[in-house]
Amino acid sequence: MKKKKWNKKAHSFQYLSHNINLVILVLTGLLVSIPPLFFIEHDRGTLREGFQSIMIINAELKFSVVLIFAPLICGIILINLYFKGKTVRIDKTILLGVTIFLIAIMFSSIFAHNFQRAWNASLQLYLIPLLLVFCFLHISLDRKRITTLLGMIVLSGSVSCFITLDQHYLWTEWSQKFPRASGNLAGIIYNQNFAAEYHLLIIPPTVALIYLVQSRLLKLILISVVLLILMPAITISLARGAWIGLIGGCLIASILFLCILWIGRSKISREIMGYSLMICFSFGLLSILLPIYIQFSEIWKKGGLFYEFLTNINLIFIPLIFFLIWNILRFTKNHLTIGKLRKYKTQIVFIAGPLVLIFLTISLQNYISQKEGSRELNELKSIVNKGSQWRLDVWEDALKECLRNDTLWGKGSNHYEVHYNESAKKSAKHNESMIIRYTHNDFLQIFFENGIMGLLSFVFLWGSVLYFGLMSAFKHAEHKSYGFVAVHLALLASSIGFLITMFFEFPSRMPSSMIVAWILFGLSLALSLKYKEQEKSPFALNPFFKFIIGAIGITIIPYGFSLAYDNFWGNLFYHQARMSTKLGDFEQALKFDKESTSHTPWTDRSRKWECFLLMSQKKDYEKALNAANNAISIHPGSLNSHQYKISLLLNKLGRKKEAKIAYEQMKKIAPYHNYTKKESEKFP
Repeated sequence: MKKKKWNKKAHSFQYLSHNINLVILVLTGLLVSIPPLFFIEHDRGTLREGFQSIMIINAELKFSVVLIFAPLICGIILINLYFKGKTVRIDKTILLGVTIFLIAIMFSSIFAHNFQRAWNASLQLYLIPLLLVFCFLHISLDRKRITTLLGMIVLSGSVSCFITLDQHYLWTEWSQKFPRASGNLAGIIYNQNFAAEYHLLIIPPTVALIYLVQSRLLKLILISVVLLILMPAITISLARGAWIGLIGGCLIASILFLCILWIGRSKISREIMGYSLMICFSFGLLSILLPIYIQFSEIWKKGGLFYEFLTNINLIFIPLIFFLIWNILRFTKNHLTIGKLRKYKTQIVFIAGPLVLIFLTISLQNYISQKEGSRELNELKSIVNKGSQWRLDVWEDALKECLRNDTLWGKGSNHYEVHYNESAKKSAKHNESMIIRYTHNDFLQIFFENGIMGLLSFVFLWGSVLYFGLMSAFKHAEHKSYGFVAVHLALLASSIGFLITMFFEFPSRMPSSMIVAWILFGLSLALSLKYKEQEKSPFALNPFFKFIIGAIGITIIPYGFSLAYDNFWGNLFYHQARMSTKLGDFEQALKFDKESTSHTPWTDRSRKWECFLLMSQKKDYEKALNAANNAISIHPGSLNSHQYKISLLLNKLGRKKEAKIAYEQMKKIAPYHNYTKKESEKFP
C-alpha cells in the first residue's frame, strides 16, 4: 500500500498567513502555560495604596488570563477570515450539536434570575471555548506545529507537576509558601483535585510526542518526564476522580481503537497492524502504570526505601545515570536496529535482568513488610466504599429539581449556587456551614443550569468529535502516519479522561483543565476534518455571515479584556477587604468591598460582607439593611444575607412584621437548611 504524506492532505486554502500562524501558536502557548502557573503576590502598598501583603491563588484570577489570551486569538483569526471572505466547511453533525448547544445557553441566560451572572459564566465556560475551537480549525497544522503545540502543553504541565513534587520532597522552600487546601499537594492550583484533573490531561499528549519527535534524546527525556514527574505527581495528589479518569480514558481509548483495527483489518497490512497495535498498547500501558505507582508509593515517596537508597548514594548515582544514558544513546544510534536486536538480546537480558530483579526485590520486600497499605493505596480502595453519601444526596436533590422545574432550558449558567438551597432536602444535612457551588458532577450541573437541551447537545458534540477522531486515527494508520495515530489516541484518551472526571468533579469549570481540554478538543476536530473531502473547498461567506464574523472579531478582544479586568480587580479588592477586616481596619475594608462590587456587580460576596461590617462595626443599620437587600436581590440563596436582614429588622430596627416576612422569604428559599431552622426559633 502506497504511503501518503501528511502534507498532501493539508489545507488546499490557506486561511492564515505564515506570520499569523506563528503569532497564534505563540499566543496559544501562553494561553495553556500561564493559567496553571499564575498567582498574585505583592507586598504592602506596592500594588495599590492601602493594599496589605497577600498571596492569592484561585480560579477567578486564572480565568482573567484565559479572558485575555483566548479572545485575542479568536479576534485575530476572525478578522483575518473577514478579509479572506472564506471559512472552513464544518461537518453538519458538528454544526447541529453546536447550534442546539448555543440556543440552550442563550435561552438559559435570558431566563436566569441574574442575567449578568449567567451571561458572564456562559461566556467564560462555553462561548469563548467554542469560538476558540472554531478558530483552531483555520490554523495550518503540520507535524512541526502540532509537535510545538503539544510540547508547550506538556512543558507547562510538567512544570506544574514538578512544583507539586517539590512540595512533597521539600527540595526548595519556594514551593512551600503557596496556599493549599488542607495542606495537600497541588502546585500552584490550590486544590489537589483541580491540579490532578489538569495534570491527567498532560500525560497522553506526552506519550504522543514520543512518537512524533525524531530525536532519541527527546524521546528519552519525554519517557523520563512521564515516569519521574507526571505519574508521581498525579499519584501523590490522592485525587480519586483523576485516577479513574486517567485509567478509564487510556483504557477506553485503547479498546475503541483495537475494535476499529479489528473491524478494518482487511484494509491494512500486517506491518500497519503491528505498528498500530504497538501505539495502542502504549496508551493501554498508562492505565496499568498508575495502579503500580499507587501500590508501591511507599517505596518511592519521601522517606521510602527506594528514595532513601537514591538519596544516600546520590554523589555516585547521578554520574552513573548520565554515563548510562550516554551509552544507551550511543548504542541505539550505532547498533540498535530491528535486524541487530536479536543479536544483542543476550547482552540486553544480562544487563537489564539483574537491574529489574534488584528493583523488584527491594520493592516487594518493602511492600510485604508493610502492615498497612500506603495512603495512596487506601485512597484507591476507598473508591468503592460508602464515604461519598453526601455526594449522592447532592446528585439526587439536583436531579429531582431538574426534572421538576426548568427542565428544558435550566436555571442559567453559574446558577446552581443561587438555587441550591431551594431543593436540598437530603443534602442540606451534610452542608450546614458550607457554600455549595457545584454538584460535583458537571453533566448534572449542565442539566441543572442549561437544561436537558444543553446537556444532550453537549454530550452529542463531544461524542461526535471523539468518533471523528477515532475514524481519523484509523485513516492515519492506513497512510502509515503513525505519529498522528498516536496524536489522535492521545487526544481521545485525554478527552475521555476529562469526561470521566466531569462525572465526579467539575473540571469543565476550572480554568487550567477547561482550557486545555477544549484546545485538545479543537485540535482533534481540526485533524479529523483534514481527511474529509468537503474540507478541500472552503465555504465562501455571504455578506451577512461576513459581517457577523467581522463584528465578533472586532468586539471580542476589548470585551474579553474588559471582563478580565473586572474579574481581576473585583477578586483582588474582595480579598483585600477580608485582609483589612482581619487587621481591624474596617473603614478600609468597606472601601474595598465597594470597589469589588463596582467591578463585579453580579456577585453577592462583597455586598453581604459590606452588610456585616455596617451592622457590626459601623452600627449603620439602614445602610446595612440596604446592602442585605441588594445581596438577596442578585443572589436569593445568600443565607448569610437573609440572617443579617432578619437580625437587623428584628433586633436593631424593631420591625417585627417585616422580620417575619423576611423569615418567610428565607424559608421559601432554603426550607431544609439548618440556618433556616435556627431563624425559626425567633418566631415562636
